[in-house]
Amino acid sequence: MEMLAVGGRMIYSTCSLNPIEDEAILIELLDYARGSVELVDVSDRLTDLKRTPGVSQWKVFDKDMTCYEKYEDVPEALRHKITPTMFPPPPEKAAGYNLHRSFRILPHHQDTGAFFVAVLHKTADFPWAKSASTAEDGETERAYKVPPAKKMKVIFKEDPFVFLPADDPRWHELQ
Repeated sequence: MEMLAVGGRMIYSTCSLNPIEDEAILIELLDYARGSVELVDVSDRLTDLKRTPGVSQWKVFDKDMTCYEKYEDVPEALRHKITPTMFPPPPEKAAGYNLHRSFRILPHHQDTGAFFVAVLHKTADFPWAKSASTAEDGETERAYKVPPAKKMKVIFKEDPFVFLPADDPRWHELQ
């Protein structure tokens, strides 16, 4: 979304109907964009396509199918797997996300797979973007500062790659 031009559109789609992979991700993106992105209502497009609107309320379960209504109910031991962003927004805040503009294609409606689709429109540069120097062709370039990062704990069973020092004899094999 940061690389998308103002006025541009992006499609977010999954082959899942899990709201944690769908609407919860949209909420995170919309919050992250801080008003610079909006969901577009495309219900007037492909009118023969049977669809249902996105949802704004859902349940969160653990692997043992224990249901949690809110994050505060999650046991401390599970809070590294079940995070606050997995939960739906409070009803008074949900309307502001316009999640009903996203939609679900249900397999039994027209003999298809299941899909979730959302069209996002970038209405402005992200707040942390700043204009950079003007390019030679007169077009303004954008320089982006990294937004405030959330500390994420990533655990790998093994390193995803290994750095070779410059004096490693295996360098010649890679060239």
